[in-house]
Amino acid sequence: MGLRIGLNRRKSQASAEMAIFGSLLIFALGVLISYGQSLNQQHSLKMEAFRKALRKAYDANASVSYTILRHKRNVDIQGPFAKGRRGEVNATSSVMWCRGVCENQAYYEVDGREIKLPRIEKEVEDDEGNESDVKVPVEIYKVESQSWEDYSSTFTKQESAENITTTETASIADTVVTKLYGRFNWRKSNDYPDDYEYDPAWYWEVTSQYNKERERVWVTPH
Repeated sequence: MGLRIGLNRRKSQASAEMAIFGSLLIFALGVLISYGQSLNQQHSLKMEAFRKALRKAYDANASVSYTILRHKRNVDIQGPFAKGRRGEVNATSSVMWCRGVCENQAYYEVDGREIKLPRIEKEVEDDEGNESDVKVPVEIYKVESQSWEDYSSTFTKQESAENITTTETASIADTVVTKLYGRFNWRKSNDYPDDYEYDPAWYWEVTSQYNKERERVWVTPH
C-alpha cells in the first residue's frame, strides 16, 4: 500500500512539473515567434523605404528622404483565436542621386498612402558665409495614432454517427487614424538657433482600415 501511494505521489508531481514546464515553454516560444516576426517586418520595411527613396531620387535628380509607417497585427500566442496583437512598424531611408543642382524632397507614407511634404524656400548660409536660396521640405515633428477594433468569434460542434466536427471562426476589423504634424525650421546654418514655424496647413490625417476573417475546422472520428 505504501509503495502504491508513493508511486501515485511521484506521478502527480511529474504531471505538475510537466504542466509548469509546458506552459513556460509555450510562453517562451510565443515570445520568440513574436520577436522574429517584428525583426523580419522591420528589416523588410527598411529595404522597402530604401528602394522607394532610391527610385524617387533617381527620377527627380534629388536628395530624397522617405519614411514609411505601417500598422500590422502580429502573432499573439496567448490571445484569442486569430486576433493577434496590433503594432506599428516604421523605417526611414535617405538617398542622394543627382547631377549638378540637387533639390531636397521628403515623403511620408502611412499604410500605403504617400504624402509628399511641401517645400519652402529659405535663405541658407554655408561655412564660408555665402548666402543662397534653397527649397527645404517641411519636417514631421509629431505623430499621433488612435485605433479601434471589433473582434468576434464563434465556436460550433456538430456530432454525427461517424465523427465530431468542430468549427471555430473569427473576424476582426481594425480602424486606425494617424495624425501627422509638420513644422519648418528657418535657421540659416548651424551657427543660428532653431527658428520653427508651425502652420495649421502642415497637418495630415490618414484613416486606415484592416479586416480579416479566418476559419479553423477539425474532425474527430468516434
